[in-house]
Amino acid sequence: MELPRGWVSRDIGELFNLVGGGTPSTENESFWGNGIPWFSSADIDYFGNIKSRRRVTKEGIENSTTNVVPENTVIIVSRVGLGKIAILREKMCFSQDIQALNPIVDGTIDQKYLYYHLIPIVKKLKYNGRGTTISGVTKKQLSDENINIPPFAEQHRIVEKIDALFSELDKGVEILQTVKEQLKTYRQSVLKSAFEGKLTEDNPNTWDYKSPDELSALQKHALTIGPFGSDLKVSDYTESGVPLIFVRDIRSFFRQNTQKFISEDKARELSAHQVTPGDILITKMGDPPGDCCIYPPSREIGIITADCIKWTVDSSLSIPEYIIFAIRSPYVKVQISGITRGVAQKKISLDRFRKILIPIPRRENQIQIVEAIESRLSVCDKVEQLVDENLAKADALRQSILKKAFEGRLVPQDPNDEPAEKLLERIKAERAAAEQRMKQQKSVKRSKKNG
Repeated sequence: MELPRGWVSRDIGELFNLVGGGTPSTENESFWGNGIPWFSSADIDYFGNIKSRRRVTKEGIENSTTNVVPENTVIIVSRVGLGKIAILREKMCFSQDIQALNPIVDGTIDQKYLYYHLIPIVKKLKYNGRGTTISGVTKKQLSDENINIPPFAEQHRIVEKIDALFSELDKGVEILQTVKEQLKTYRQSVLKSAFEGKLTEDNPNTWDYKSPDELSALQKHALTIGPFGSDLKVSDYTESGVPLIFVRDIRSFFRQNTQKFISEDKARELSAHQVTPGDILITKMGDPPGDCCIYPPSREIGIITADCIKWTVDSSLSIPEYIIFAIRSPYVKVQISGITRGVAQKKISLDRFRKILIPIPRRENQIQIVEAIESRLSVCDKVEQLVDENLAKADALRQSILKKAFEGRLVPQDPNDEPAEKLLERIKAERAAAEQRMKQQKSVKRSKKNG
């Protein structure tokens, strides 16, 4: 792509030093308390807001790999929480999952311009060529990414325009998100009523309460989790064969945007983790875990991966559709919350999941409950689909605005602006001259001291 007149393109590593972070030992009380605000990726939301929950002392900084960086520094989450970007509003320290971009030459790039420019870059890095989310990016990968630099005055104009356009977009997105939350509340209200017996004439006091083990089909591996890394590696993935099922595929419905496969020979080795249409899929990891859906009848036999639970229910005792609504109901959700462990990554174990209790009415009453729930949620599903489509459009428009901005097509160029190339040269010269003056001053001081 040919850049507009006055623009230059440079690698991030040519313009910034990437500074990593660290976490002082939480077992040493002297490392924490009054001091510099410290944050982890969990303290950053996807709008770039940071809510630091801890402060690290001077001793904690000196005895760890964390670093103090000044306010207005742009930071990127490069591992857990990959994709979050923020501008520091004060001097802060951070964890090992974060990289700070300290400018080698001050005054070259507006920090807000850099923040916006990094959004599409990190989005690209976050996914590999097949659209699969990766776990992290290295310093070298970030350093080798290219950014387009317009004249400094134009950077300000671009930021002002993006701010104005995003402000209007954010208003619309906020309304859509509010609708989603209202739909979520309505869904829980319907499920609560259903399992209190208010949607049918059935009396919950007559229901049985059974564990997943008791409701599983009388066959081997009716209730199982995906294989560990020692059993299934990335090197086992193939272009075709038996499809793999990942945690990301399990939502309120089965959603598989990208597919990976393993050979039939490898699938036979992993037959204990096989899933067939009609089986229930549950996430054992997430925020929170416990998302569930039915593996669709249209799908071929697959293999679940780590952090997925497969459950084949006994059809004489229950129907999968009923079990799905039961897992999503407040009665079972509170049990799943009680067996969830972890902070950064919340998980439930299969052994703990086996012990939860599912309310089980007679099979014919299960069918009535499912019909009552579905009749009330069908309109809700259509509204949510429409909301999601418009949220996707808003995101696409946001990306289009950023693309135009960094190709020089969002605001007009001003021929009177100082070209970015000259700006870089001037600032480097000024910095070199300042460093030379400091060396001379030190030399004079040494001479006087020795003289």
